[in-house]
Amino acid sequence: MKMSETTMNPPSDDQCVTKVNGTSNEVCNGVKERDPTPTTTTTAITAPLLNGFHNNNNINNNAMNGWTPSAPFVPSNSLPIQPILNANSFVPKGLVPLPTGTVPGSGLSLKRPNRFNCSPRSRGGSPNNQGPVGPPPPPPPPLPTLTPGQHVVHLHVNPGESISLQMGNDLQLIQGPATVRMVSNNSSPPIPMPVQVPPGHMVQQIVDETGTLRHVILSPQPPMAVSMGPPPNFGPGPAPSTGPPTNPPFYTYHPAYTHPVSAQYHPHGPLPPPPPPHHMTHQLHSHGPSPHPHLHQHQGSPPPTLHPLLHLDDRAQRQYNKMKRKLDARQRENQAVCHTSTPTSPKKQNGIKKYKDRNTSTSGLDESDRSQEDDEEARALTELLSNVCAPQVSQLTARSAFLQWKPPNMYSDSGENKYSEYDIQESEFVYEVLISDRGKEGKYRVVHSLGGLEYILKDLKPAKEYHVCIQALLDDLRGQPSDVAMFKTLSCEPDPPSPPKLVNRTKTSLTLKWNTVADNGSKLTAFVLESDESKGGSHFQEIFSGIQKQYRVIKLTLSTLYRFRLAAVNEMGKSGYSEVVSYSTSGSVPSQPSPPQLKEAFINRLHLEWEERPNDDSYTLQMDDALSGHGFLPVFDGPENNYLTCGLLRNTEYFFRLRANNEEGSSLWSETVVYRTLPEKPDPPSRPLLKGRAHSTSFKVSWDPPKDTGGADIMSYTLQMDSGNGFEDRCVRQDNEYNCERLLPGQLYRFRVSCTGPGGCSGFSEVGTISTVPVCPGQCSPPRLHGKAKAISVHLKWGPPEKDGGSPVTEYEVNVTNPDSSSRLAYRGRETECVVAGLLPGKNYQFRVRAYNKVGDGEWSDPLNVTSKPGPPSPPNEPQVTCKSPHVVVVSWEEPNCNGAPITEYRLETVQKDSDFSQTHSLSGLTHDVKGLSPATHYCFRVQAVNSAGCSSFSPSVSLVTPPSFPAAIPSSTIRVTCEPYSLTLCWSAPNANGSDIVAYNIDLGDKHNPVSINGDICEHRIEGLPPETTFRIRIQAVNGVGVGPFSSLIKTSTKALPPLPPKLDCAVVSHNSLRLRWGEGRNVDLTQYTLEMETRNGCFVPIYQGTSLFYKVGKLSETTEYRFRIVASNDAGRGPHSEVYAFSTSKASPPITKVTRVMNVTETSAVVEWQAIRPFGDDRLLYQLQLLNSRNQENCLLYKGSATSFEIQDLEPKVEYTVRVSAIRECCDGTGCLVGSFGPSVTFVTLCKEVPKVEVTDEVSVSQSCENKQLTDQQWAVVILCGFTLFAVLVAVLIQNVIAYSKGTS
Repeated sequence: MKMSETTMNPPSDDQCVTKVNGTSNEVCNGVKERDPTPTTTTTAITAPLLNGFHNNNNINNNAMNGWTPSAPFVPSNSLPIQPILNANSFVPKGLVPLPTGTVPGSGLSLKRPNRFNCSPRSRGGSPNNQGPVGPPPPPPPPLPTLTPGQHVVHLHVNPGESISLQMGNDLQLIQGPATVRMVSNNSSPPIPMPVQVPPGHMVQQIVDETGTLRHVILSPQPPMAVSMGPPPNFGPGPAPSTGPPTNPPFYTYHPAYTHPVSAQYHPHGPLPPPPPPHHMTHQLHSHGPSPHPHLHQHQGSPPPTLHPLLHLDDRAQRQYNKMKRKLDARQRENQAVCHTSTPTSPKKQNGIKKYKDRNTSTSGLDESDRSQEDDEEARALTELLSNVCAPQVSQLTARSAFLQWKPPNMYSDSGENKYSEYDIQESEFVYEVLISDRGKEGKYRVVHSLGGLEYILKDLKPAKEYHVCIQALLDDLRGQPSDVAMFKTLSCEPDPPSPPKLVNRTKTSLTLKWNTVADNGSKLTAFVLESDESKGGSHFQEIFSGIQKQYRVIKLTLSTLYRFRLAAVNEMGKSGYSEVVSYSTSGSVPSQPSPPQLKEAFINRLHLEWEERPNDDSYTLQMDDALSGHGFLPVFDGPENNYLTCGLLRNTEYFFRLRANNEEGSSLWSETVVYRTLPEKPDPPSRPLLKGRAHSTSFKVSWDPPKDTGGADIMSYTLQMDSGNGFEDRCVRQDNEYNCERLLPGQLYRFRVSCTGPGGCSGFSEVGTISTVPVCPGQCSPPRLHGKAKAISVHLKWGPPEKDGGSPVTEYEVNVTNPDSSSRLAYRGRETECVVAGLLPGKNYQFRVRAYNKVGDGEWSDPLNVTSKPGPPSPPNEPQVTCKSPHVVVVSWEEPNCNGAPITEYRLETVQKDSDFSQTHSLSGLTHDVKGLSPATHYCFRVQAVNSAGCSSFSPSVSLVTPPSFPAAIPSSTIRVTCEPYSLTLCWSAPNANGSDIVAYNIDLGDKHNPVSINGDICEHRIEGLPPETTFRIRIQAVNGVGVGPFSSLIKTSTKALPPLPPKLDCAVVSHNSLRLRWGEGRNVDLTQYTLEMETRNGCFVPIYQGTSLFYKVGKLSETTEYRFRIVASNDAGRGPHSEVYAFSTSKASPPITKVTRVMNVTETSAVVEWQAIRPFGDDRLLYQLQLLNSRNQENCLLYKGSATSFEIQDLEPKVEYTVRVSAIRECCDGTGCLVGSFGPSVTFVTLCKEVPKVEVTDEVSVSQSCENKQLTDQQWAVVILCGFTLFAVLVAVLIQNVIAYSKGTS
């Protein structure tokens, strides 16, 4: 929560009313006339209290606007509010606790009892004068639930205070301590507002972090000079105080801290913890005198000391002191207004922000000291703001300029901040740009106010002299304007002129006149008049160019429209064109036009058009409606050559005539023509209905004519019929009935009809439905066999009859004729397919089908002859199994019963244990050899017989375990070889043992080496004692109890070579900060890795390079220092030994390149050359030498050698180009000699003529113009020679190309 600052306004005369014993006394200027022995003082609060109570334009408006108190004062659609009272609150019998609000003139008042003579109605007071305590109050009512958009504000009343709310004749009272909950229905949250309170009281407004008002506290004004005592007692018992007994307030008001309230006063928990001091509320005191003499304190006394438990930061303390001084100043001003006949106000502070409060606290100063300090601060800051330099003007154009300026200088010549005590940053300054276009002493206007240091002036006048200055601001302080900077904008082309005006016109000429235009700083040279020559479009042609402002255009065509535009020209260019204007020449009265023609006729409109002639400006069209009897009336007058007449009657004749108009007059009326509107299409006829009785194949349909025929007779009727495929035209007739024949029985038909008249075809009528009478279904098609016939059943399918008789088929019957000519009903149902079972294999059967509908049964279909098929054979018996070897098994079985068809094949399936059977062989015999089996494996076998009828069931399965065998070969992919210079390590995966455990492995190393045997099932072996760099062909075989397995695939491998020896290390290049080292001989073909190590200061070697290169440059070294190195080589065989330690030393550094910074004070015979100084090299001495080159005689001479960084050259020739350059020399103090650096870049300058003033030349080349032509330098001659050689080469190349082309052509 944070506190919001509020301001106090002095009460008006009608606001200061005191009620004493039922009487009211007027109070002038906020001073009350007190009764000697008052018992109760009630003062109305007549200022807005909450955001929902006020109108920003009128501070004394109704304060309850948008707020909801308790039930008797609830507006419509609002939520009632109940007050929240503590356990010690007292509510008189029959009164309802109400929330408080400040309603001017509506009865809301703050009642405060007399502290020295307590009334029986007042409660609390001194602990020594406690009155009888009434019964405990009832528990507070439950709080209502807030709806979205509502806001809650708590109003707190201290002990000894009471709030009364008066509406009409009813008065309700709330005594403190109490907290009242108020709800606002406004959409916007409540915010703090200025509040006026009775004398001796103050208001605190507490807001949350979003600025929304949450708490309002009304309390008596505490003495300002009373120091803080023990913490107040918020309980019901007496306060632990050693002074005179007083009733502690509900809230204590420390100037910098507000104590939290005990939880007993808040049923919903205590208030939130107090905010930091810079968010605390401002205590608002009354403008009148205090009601108690001991409360009158000296206004200039220091504020009370801070609470000992409160720790405030410096910024919060400064903010509090600042707000405290503002409040004291306002109180003194208000008291001066109330206690003096002539209102006086304290010295205006000019809105000065107390920047000094940021660093120091002035709470202990009296009024005069603070006023003097504020004046000094204002004078110092004003002096700072006035210290602004004139702005710099650049980038001038005709209508804009770029301004730049520097902020006020806050530093002294020694670099010390003179205004450090005010804690001001340059970013806090605001600058106003002032400009005047009427001289330096003219009136200045502010064109912009901003916080930056640059601004672009726009919308300036060309060739105009302007004066501009800058004025700095800091809050409400304003400095003096800076010096004035004068600039003049550039000239530009003239402004676009106004369009030319018509002065006179004839049939062949137009006289135009125009006004002059602003020249924008350059004298006008001509006006350019252009015309489109009556061609239209955007093409204009110049017809006049001169300084005159009038021109007569001649040789024009009569009654012709011409367009013109104008432009102005000065020395800077041509302006934009004016707006295009159109003028026409004079003509004659138009001739009689042709009558209007009918372009298109409609039902209630006629679209007319007529011939458009060039001499006609407008046309007048008149129409005569014979039915109205008014004669011809104008319906159109305009330049268009067509008109659409609307609002006419259908199928009616109208008379028209036309007249042409121009500026010379009107023509005769054209001949009268008559045109008729079209008739309207008729309405749809009535719905078609059945006429008479419907038959199975025909019926008669009729309909009624439409009610509205569209103003004409019906020409024909169109009948459409929908038989299931959409509506189709059935007939076109003039009468209104039709006999429909050749229809289908039991079919539903839909009909609709439309009529056609002169106005068009009407819409279709409503749809009518008629059905024919149904009959029995027709004959079904013969049934067909679905799939192949089986031995005991057949699957039949059939289709519905072609004609269902107009009624859907309900069921079908299937009849079967047996081989003995007997018949039976095999199926009856709705489906069109069935399976007939109970047949004998290989027999002939006949099948017929018929359909049924609601009328009856149809005819039997033609018969279908089917022969049943034979059945599959019986399952074979259990097969016999015999082992030939671990990989081959013989399986045999007996022939089963074929069931009417010979057996064509046998299917033998084999499977290992715990797997699914799979077909392995299709056989024709009764025995089979199964090959490719695994040794010592469990197998199962079964057999199935097959004939033309199908497959039999499988025979019972028989199982067998094959005998074991020698081990399998070791996969070469599993063999891994690890090579060393003297050994090989082999790893492999164990092969399949084939039913017998592996007992040994044999390793063959090749023809020249003895084989190795390993006993046991071990899959890893290391072979020692092998020669380095030797190739071996390795293969491995396994051995078990059955025998020796096959060898694995051949693997070729070699032992590794020995690690390399370290090379010799040499230093190839030595410099002052690097060493280039090299080693080895020739090229590194074997890609040997080298690691170069350097010794550190602690004696350890660290690697600085690792790679295959044979050299390395060590950088970032110190000069004349010894460094120690060693190297080691490594390859695939490993890392070799370190080399011996090599020591190399760096050399001394030559001085760097010296650069000439500038050549200045150039005269006819002398010049001063300056160059940059370089950093010294320890105790060594640095010298500089200066060389001069004369471009006239190409002489190079040494002019100076010394330690200075500038030299004046004398005895120079005038009008001669010279080139100077400088180099540095290092004199070594150890006697090793001098080191001369390279010369820096050359700088060229030219001595002056006698008439040319001095020119300063910077480090970029700045050269004065010579009085006569200069001789070419060496560089210029080189460029000329290069260009000539290039041109010669191009010519030679072209000549050679032509020769080659010519030779090819001749050949």
